Amino acid sequence: MHRVEGTAAGRGDLRRSGQRLSSDIDLLVTPEQLRAAVEVVRGLGYGAPTDHVREDGLPQLHFTLVHERGELPPVELHWRVHWYERNFSRERLLPPAVDPLGQWRPPPAHELVALLLFYARDGFIDLRLASDLSAWWDVHGAELGPGALGELLHLHPALARVIPAAARVAEKTVGLPAARILGDAGGLDLRERIAVRLANPNPHSSRPQLYADMGLIDGLLMPPGDFKAFVRRNVLPPPEVLDQQARDAARRHARSPLGRGVGMLGRYGLTMTRLLRPPETLR
Repeated sequence: MHRVEGTAAGRGDLRRSGQRLSSDIDLLVTPEQLRAAVEVVRGLGYGAPTDHVREDGLPQLHFTLVHERGELPPVELHWRVHWYERNFSRERLLPPAVDPLGQWRPPPAHELVALLLFYARDGFIDLRLASDLSAWWDVHGAELGPGALGELLHLHPALARVIPAAARVAEKTVGLPAARILGDAGGLDLRERIAVRLANPNPHSSRPQLYADMGLIDGLLMPPGDFKAFVRRNVLPPPEVLDQQARDAARRHARSPLGRGVGMLGRYGLTMTRLLRPPETLR
C-alpha cells in the first residue's frame, strides 16, 4: 500500500502555522524489505537516507530519500505508521501475499484506524487530516457496523489509547460518529481526555510550539510502559538526531541534549495552560 500525503511533524513545510503542504511520497514496506526498497529508490536518482538508525537496524518510522537533482519529490519509506505500533501496519495494511494484479486493499476498519493514526501522529493540528477522515467516512462509513474498531483494538492493545482519542477529536472537528464505531472501546481515561482537549484545529503558534504540542499529545496517548521511548523520542533524543536536526535547519551547531530537554518541557508547560480555558474555546 502506498499513500501520498503531506509531511509529518518535524519534516513539513510550515508556510503558515499548522498548515503542511503535500510535498512527498510515502510508501509502506515490511521491515525486511526496507533496505532493498532504499536501493530501488536510489536507483531513480535519489541520495542515501540520513535518518537515525536504531540498534535493530530500523529507523524510528521511515527512511527519507531526496532526489539528488531536485527533479522528483522526496520519498519516505515507512515500516510502520507510528511508533505506537510494530505489527498493525505489517499485518493489516500490507497484502498477506504477493498480489500481481494490485487489487488487494485493507478492509475499511483497518483503513480507518490507519487514518486515525496519521491524525494523531500530526497532533490533531489543522484540518487537512480531519478532512481526509471526513471524506473517507462519506465513501466507506456505511460499510462499518457498530463497534467496528473494537476487535482491532483488542488485537493491537498498543492502539487502545490513541484510536479512541483520535476518533473523539474527529467527532468534534468533522462529525465522525465515534461512539458508534468504537462501541464498548469508546471510554476515555484522563490522559485521553486531556489530549482531546488539547486538539487544535486552528493553531496560531510558532513552529517550535506546534511541534511541542504534537509531542505532548504524543506522550499522553503513548501505550503504557513506553515512557522511556517517548522521552528518547521527544525530550532527550540521541546527539546524532540533534545533529541531523541542526543540519536540516541549517544551524551551525546542534543544541545540547539538556538544553533541548529543558526547552521542550517548558513548551509542554505552555501547551498545558490551554486547559485553563473553557472547553468551547478549544474547538
